[in-house]
Amino acid sequence: MARYIEPDATQTQIVMLNFAELYPPDHRLSRFLRLVQSLDLSAFDAGYENDGKSGGRPAIPVDRMLAVILYSLLYGNVSMRRLEADLGQRADLMYLAGGLRFDHSTVGVFRRRHERALQELFTQTVFLGVEGGLIDFDAVCIDSTKIEASANRRDIGTREELERLYRHTEKICARRFEQWQESSDEDAAAILKERHEEAQARLERIARGRAFLVEHPDRKRVHLTDSDADWQKKTADS
Repeated sequence: MARYIEPDATQTQIVMLNFAELYPPDHRLSRFLRLVQSLDLSAFDAGYENDGKSGGRPAIPVDRMLAVILYSLLYGNVSMRRLEADLGQRADLMYLAGGLRFDHSTVGVFRRRHERALQELFTQTVFLGVEGGLIDFDAVCIDSTKIEASANRRDIGTREELERLYRHTEKICARRFEQWQESSDEDAAAILKERHEEAQARLERIARGRAFLVEHPDRKRVHLTDSDADWQKKTADS
């Protein structure tokens, strides 16, 4: 009869982790950390008085604390106590924390101390999404709200406005095409390809709108999907 080694999950083990091998520069976790570090975090400095002149211990680096908090939110954790436990068990959090350990109380103090800076930080992420072509404001969804239908102001423009919109959309198309070509992830590439095609379709609509205004000099502006539609501001009596 065959014999097997008996596993012992209760045995204490020391595990050696090589973060350079686990998370090389092109790994998505490394890219996530660089993204956090690229944000303007200067507003957080005002929350500390530990420059050495007034005393105080060195604080946890803001970029590392933010990376850990934001990443834990991404995998569905909203508990600071669970985050404290995960820091001692998860290699990805250990890497983002730079080998530093902090408890749930430290996280709580950080969030309360920098409440305003954290709010402003999320504004930066919106602009990053726009610059990266991940946010284009083409669709605005309102859940369970009945509203009067009207022409979308973003789809109506004068000849000068459409010229500026065309140049801006042209840049977005080029950037999305480049991202699509450079992506090594099959799923991500499919999404980027779709977004590039959407941007290209919008570019073509803008071009048609410009041509319409050239052919109809009596019209000051045109709607990109319906040349008969127009935009009017609501008055107090309407």
